[in-house]
Amino acid sequence: MEPELAAVFQNLQQITVVVNEHYHNGTSVPQIPMQLALEYAHSCLLGLKSRPLGTLGECFRLGMMAFLATTICMPGSAFPYYCRSLAADFHCARIAAGSSTAALPEAINTWFTVVFSMMSPATTDRAGECADWMVELSRRELSWDEIRRQLKSVMWLDPFHDAMGKRAFAILERSSSQPRPWSSGPIFEAADGCYRQSEAALDN
Repeated sequence: MEPELAAVFQNLQQITVVVNEHYHNGTSVPQIPMQLALEYAHSCLLGLKSRPLGTLGECFRLGMMAFLATTICMPGSAFPYYCRSLAADFHCARIAAGSSTAALPEAINTWFTVVFSMMSPATTDRAGECADWMVELSRRELSWDEIRRQLKSVMWLDPFHDAMGKRAFAILERSSSQPRPWSSGPIFEAADGCYRQSEAALDN
């Protein structure tokens, strides 16, 4: 991982530890320092957009931006366009990274899938878009508590994400057991820059 990207990743991990400690101890988080830290992390991630991070690095960059965005994209609300657009970019990056994600720790891939699912309202078809990734989670037959432990080992804000993540996991778990109208056919880059399956694959 690019050193600057790794630094943001580690900083966000430290921030989540601090927030969770305050939350479980029933103490207040210092608002101004925390807000400044999160804004700085976000600005760093935006600044890294023009850097050659590679497909996997871009997946991490957008994953962290999606993670930050989930604190404002709350279920049941009118999701800002930014959140919808970011979810689409994150989805494309995950597909573009392809098999390179297989070498990542299991917890990272779990985190990618759950963070992506939290980025979109339950009323959309986002669950279907990452059903392939959810099928892999289902094969491991992990409970939500086990999934949550993996998520917390990466980065997780308990007061923001516990209820949202559990709800997203339940939706994805249901979607992964339903027949899907697509197969694992060849991927091509569409005009909008997103990687999708060929029309022939979709017709199978």
